[in-house]
Amino acid sequence: MKRLYYISKSISAASLLLFSLSANTIFAKTFSDIAETDEYFLATDYLSEKNIINGYEDGSFKAENTINRAELLKIVLESAKIEISEAQTNCFTDVPYTKWYSKYICTAKELGFISGYSDNTFRPEKNIKKVEALKIIGEIYQWDMESADKETVFKDTEETAWYSPYLKFAKMKNLLKEVGEIYEPNKEIKRGEIVEIIYRYIAMTEFQEKIYTKNLDFKVRSNLKTVTPPKSLIKISGLLSDAQTGYALTEAEITAYDQNENFQKTVNTDDEGYFTIEGIDRDGKIIFSKENYFPIEIKTKILTKKNLHFSLSHTFTKIEPQELRIVLTWGNKDVDFDAHLLQPNEEEIFFMQRLDTDLNTILDIDSTSKNGTETITIKKFQKGDYEFFVHKYSGTDSFNKADAHVFIYDKNGLAAIFTPAKSEETDLIWKVFSLNSKGEIIEQSLTGSCDLIEKYSTVCPGIER
Repeated sequence: MKRLYYISKSISAASLLLFSLSANTIFAKTFSDIAETDEYFLATDYLSEKNIINGYEDGSFKAENTINRAELLKIVLESAKIEISEAQTNCFTDVPYTKWYSKYICTAKELGFISGYSDNTFRPEKNIKKVEALKIIGEIYQWDMESADKETVFKDTEETAWYSPYLKFAKMKNLLKEVGEIYEPNKEIKRGEIVEIIYRYIAMTEFQEKIYTKNLDFKVRSNLKTVTPPKSLIKISGLLSDAQTGYALTEAEITAYDQNENFQKTVNTDDEGYFTIEGIDRDGKIIFSKENYFPIEIKTKILTKKNLHFSLSHTFTKIEPQELRIVLTWGNKDVDFDAHLLQPNEEEIFFMQRLDTDLNTILDIDSTSKNGTETITIKKFQKGDYEFFVHKYSGTDSFNKADAHVFIYDKNGLAAIFTPAKSEETDLIWKVFSLNSKGEIIEQSLTGSCDLIEKYSTVCPGIER
């Protein structure tokens, strides 16, 4: 029988479903459509290792695709480690402050990197041309254009054009893949061409080289820690709610990492608390979080259900020094599960007795249908043993099929997560854990009948003990 100590803080979270957030080596991500022989392979690996690019949800990068002005700004600003400020107003007439790209565009404008068009527009979704992209990169990275004044341009570019200083600098530093006499300045730039320019400039700077050369590639390769793409990419959807009220949590964050701790993506819950995150590594992890709530960190492969339901607990405060919070949730199944806490003083906390006589234990919320949450908070412990179980009050689905989970929180955050052992539809009881007088949480995770319950319970009155 597994023992989990939450008072002595000897909880082995790894023995359940949890990960630690310790710093780990960042690995490069190999994209599914970029072979090792591809001309952009090194650039994409190098920038993915630095978390500058992540690609698409299906694991591809699509190097031959064009890129619009807003997308380019995001990549370049983040690659240059520019602090991004949230937009409060529309900085251009066609850039509503509510759009995802507004913070990048407005930050760039505030810092003087861009000025937009003469009609006070920026045209964020317009595909960007090669010379326009060079100017934005040059402005953000503050290229020393005067050092390249004597550099010659291409035959199809103008010596006195507005873009000439940026083009000369890029050519002098060997940042361009074009080596002939033709550049095609007004051609729309591709995603692969963008990452190649940024890669060459960052690598040149990192290794303190004056210009980019192929020899620099060997230095970069020797430092890359490349891994193969995830074997399985999956999609997860569900609902997040408040553990004390049952209300939907809006704007909560769901962040996915792959098996090597590389960031993959973040999505937010919508106005009804629902989310969908796809194209994520099945062998990675997911963190559910919201300000002023304890986060939940869990292995992605555990989350195999199509419609999950988790509840986040508020952080504990000094005003209400709760010692333990037990949260039962289930998914999008029409069942009614009841949380039962049998206390040392023989009082039973459940939907018919929501508060004990000492006012130290309370059933915060009781649910009776799909996507349910039932929460019991212990504010002060009694001496003796506790027993916690779940009773299936109604419904035909088993505890497993209903995607039931029990989360235990203490003052330091999420202490443990329990899922039921394989259960049958006829099972009425899921005995989850007991808590002894030493403060040890002892996992039970047994499903069956009332015979599992050791203390007296209203729901199982006829069992001899």
